[in-house]
Amino acid sequence: MNGLTKLVEAGMRVLVKAEDERKQIREDQKQAREEMKQAREEHRQAREEMREIRTSIRALIEAQMRTDAKLDRLVAVLLRTNPNGRP
Repeated sequence: MNGLTKLVEAGMRVLVKAEDERKQIREDQKQAREEMKQAREEHRQAREEMREIRTSIRALIEAQMRTDAKLDRLVAVLLRTNPNGRP
């Protein structure tokens, strides 16, 4: 009878340990899901910021091109002017 009691107690310890491990796995999975959710949100925010930066860069490029064109026209007008101020 003593051997049977020890066997049952050992089996109960194994079951308790297995349940504890299962709980820990569930907690780890929950934490991993939360971390993935956070990482996806950070990635989405980074993509949005990059989109805004690209838009700003395009606007700056267009403004620079307009300025360059205006300067080219100014230089052309200045080169056409005679030294005495007459066109």
